[in-house]
Amino acid sequence: MSLLNLNTSAGRGPRSKKSLKMFMGAGLLVAVLGIGSTLAANITLNSPEGTSEFGQGVTQTIYCGAEEGAIVKVTPASAYSNATTTKPLTINTITNASGSYTTSVSPVTLYGYGSSNLPSLTASANTSPKIGWWYNSSTSNSTPMSPQPSFETVYGSVSSYWFIERNSDGTYKKPGGSSSFGTLAIKISDELSNFKLGKVTISNIPAACTGVDFVLSSYGATSDQVAQTLSSGASSAIKEAAVLWNGNSSTTYPSRSRTSFVAPKPSSGSTCLLSSEQTSTSLTFTFTSPNISAAQLNKLVVETQEDAIGAGTSSCSNS
Repeated sequence: MSLLNLNTSAGRGPRSKKSLKMFMGAGLLVAVLGIGSTLAANITLNSPEGTSEFGQGVTQTIYCGAEEGAIVKVTPASAYSNATTTKPLTINTITNASGSYTTSVSPVTLYGYGSSNLPSLTASANTSPKIGWWYNSSTSNSTPMSPQPSFETVYGSVSSYWFIERNSDGTYKKPGGSSSFGTLAIKISDELSNFKLGKVTISNIPAACTGVDFVLSSYGATSDQVAQTLSSGASSAIKEAAVLWNGNSSTTYPSRSRTSFVAPKPSSGSTCLLSSEQTSTSLTFTFTSPNISAAQLNKLVVETQEDAIGAGTSSCSNS
């Protein structure tokens, strides 16, 4: 099991009516907010080797005004996200290619217009699928790549690939002097399927933390100022998740804002992008449409603050 690299720098806010302390230790993540000041520590998940291990948990030390040395565990968990929405993409094609060459490389299929399969053609005239191969060069001696790249690979650098249809007898063609170059519009998955941050559980929360807001956010490796999108859908995005913790899941609902209660409902549709669950000692944030892949997750930040959002009226009653 790999260890998480921690940034243990922290400030200290002014003291309020609650005693506010933060004890730094190995694996520290959670912080306590004083009036007008937030204390937070970051976990770096993908540095220096670019690896992460979801679900392993992180032991923390937190103090919410009563007992010192309360041990809090923060456990990120991954979920497999298989996207269902689509968007258009333009790919390079080579036409009028010539020759009849045999190959053992299996061709790929661009499905016809209206097909539920992806990738599919967008022009209504293209009702039949196009079957052919990806080439990584348009020169006259180019041959089908072996093995054929996955569409996720092509999508990552679409200008570096060309698609040539196969001959009717199943043989492949080579580009030549008479070849022409064009583009073809296809539909692809809006988000490539991946393991993504599906939920975060904060457990062993001391009773002294009752009545405070827990705020969750994530930041990338190169920009500490811009929060990553935790969950997205229907032209909406959640960049931070907040909830009033009182150990009673029947009366508290998550918010997409830390300054006032804003239900995590998309701008259109009725499915919430975020839900939360509480017990007497734990809090779990769950994302309906996870957006951050394991490779993208660098800093996961949990903060506490004096309540600014309230319990909320319903998980999806207002937008």
